[in-house]
Amino acid sequence: AEAKLPASSLQPAPCLYEHNLEVFRQVWRAVEFADVCVILVDVRFPPLHLNERLVEMAIESGCVPVVALT
Repeated sequence: AEAKLPASSLQPAPCLYEHNLEVFRQVWRAVEFADVCVILVDVRFPPLHLNERLVEMAIESGCVPVVALT
């Protein structure tokens, strides 16, 4: 018999800012009112540092996401 993982373990891990609800609310509010959202990403390994959910939030709110490599 093959062991199955619970459905909750298949969900993506929360982003760093989602661990703290108050910080998440502040980020969401700022993105909601912004026209442009600049997302800073470490150039050494961008896929690790780029938060795709933040980009999605920006697009959903009508904000233009700009990814800047640092």
